[in-house]
Amino acid sequence: MSDPFIPSNIIPPGINDERSRAFIQAFSDELEAVDLNRLLVQNALTVDERLLPAMAVARAMTDFIVPNMRVDLVRQLLHNYRELHENSGYIRGTRLALSLIGVSVDWLQWWQEQPKAAHDTHKVQVWFSTDIFDAGVPADAQHQAFARKLVEVTKRWSQDVAVSFGVRSTVNVYTGVRAACGGRYVAALPGDEPLIHPVIEFVATAATFGGTFEAGLEI
Repeated sequence: MSDPFIPSNIIPPGINDERSRAFIQAFSDELEAVDLNRLLVQNALTVDERLLPAMAVARAMTDFIVPNMRVDLVRQLLHNYRELHENSGYIRGTRLALSLIGVSVDWLQWWQEQPKAAHDTHKVQVWFSTDIFDAGVPADAQHQAFARKLVEVTKRWSQDVAVSFGVRSTVNVYTGVRAACGGRYVAALPGDEPLIHPVIEFVATAATFGGTFEAGLEI
C-alpha cells in the first residue's frame, strides 16, 4: 500500500483527532488522483495544451497569437518569448517571429535600393510555404493578416514597412540522361556493299542528375 499523499504526521497535535484525520485522508485521496505536473506552467513545448492561453498572458505574448493557430506553432512562439521580446524593434526580431511560424522573409532596406529610397522605409516580401492555421490555405487572407500583425508588433514604430506576400515551395527535380548505340542495314543494289548507318536503338548506359529547387509566386 502506497503512502498517503498528505502524511498523517504533519497534522498539528492540536487538531489531530479522528475527524481531522478523516478530512485530511479524504483530501489526500482527491489530490492523489490529480497529476499536479500538468499544472506546472514552465515548458511551453510540453505543457498541457489547455494552459497555453494562460502562458501567453503570463509571458506577454497575446499579440503574437491568434485563434485557430496550429498548436505546435503556438508552442514555438511561447518557447522563444525571451528572444522575441529582446529583439522586438529590430529587423532580426521580425525575422525571428516569422521564422517561428514557418515563414521566410526577403527584407530590403531604404539604403539598399538604387537609387536610395526615403529614409527608414522598408520593403518586405513574406513567403508562405506551409499552413499556419488548422484550416486554411497558405497565403490566404487570414495568413496575410497574421503575418502583417507580426511585422507590426515586432518592428520599430518609426519604420515604414511595405509588406507583400508570396507562396514558395521546394521541389526535387531530376533529369535522366541515356547514352545509346546501335546500327541498321540499308538495302543496296546487287554488287554493292550494304551500308551501315548508326542509329539510337539499344540503351547502353544511364545516369540521373538532380537537385532541390525553390519556386516562388508573388500574390
